[in-house]
Amino acid sequence: MALAVAEKLYGKPGIEVVAYVMAIIVLPLNVINVGVLLAMTGSGRTLGDFLKQFIRNPIILGCALGVIFNLLHIRVYPPLEDTIEMVARTSLPLGLMMLGAGLRISDALRPNASALWPVGLKLLFTPLMVVLFGLAIGINGVTLMALCVCGAVPTAMNGYLLAKQMGGDAPLYAAVTTLQTAASFFTIPLALYLTAYIGG
Repeated sequence: MALAVAEKLYGKPGIEVVAYVMAIIVLPLNVINVGVLLAMTGSGRTLGDFLKQFIRNPIILGCALGVIFNLLHIRVYPPLEDTIEMVARTSLPLGLMMLGAGLRISDALRPNASALWPVGLKLLFTPLMVVLFGLAIGINGVTLMALCVCGAVPTAMNGYLLAKQMGGDAPLYAAVTTLQTAASFFTIPLALYLTAYIGG
C-alpha cells in the first residue's frame, strides 16, 4: 500500500524512498517475527527450527533475493519481470480476500482492547515517531512525506498467513488488519496533512 500511495502522490521520488525503507526494514522485521512466533507458540526454539521457518518464508526469501539482485546488478529476464509485476499488482486485493476468509465479523465490529491498541500504535504513534526522527536528522520535502506514508500505512497482510502457519492468533491479526485498513482511509490523510504543516 505504501508504494501505491507514494507513487500516486509523489511519483518516482516517493517510490524510491519507500523502496529503500522496505529494503531496510522488511527483512529484519520478518526475521524477528519468525523468532517471536517460534518462542511464544512453543513450536520450536532451536536454531534448526528457526532456519527451517526462515527458508520457508516467502517474504524473507523474496526480500533477500531482491537485495542480492540489486547489489550484484543482475537483470531479471524481462518476460519474468513483467509476470512478477502483474502478480504483485494483485497482492492487495488477494490479501483482503485472505483476511476476509479468516475474519470473524464480530471481532471487527466489536473489537476489544487487544485489537484497538495496535490500530492506534500503528496508524498514529508510528508515523509520529517516523516524522519526528526524520525532522531530527534534517529530512524534509518529498522524502519526509514519503517516510510518513511508510509509517502511516496499515500493517502487512502477510502476517496473517505467518500467524496461521505458526500457531499464532490469526483471527486477532485479521481483525486488527481489517480495522487498520478501514481506519487508514482517515488517518493517512491526517498524518500527511500534519507532516506537511510541521515540515513546512
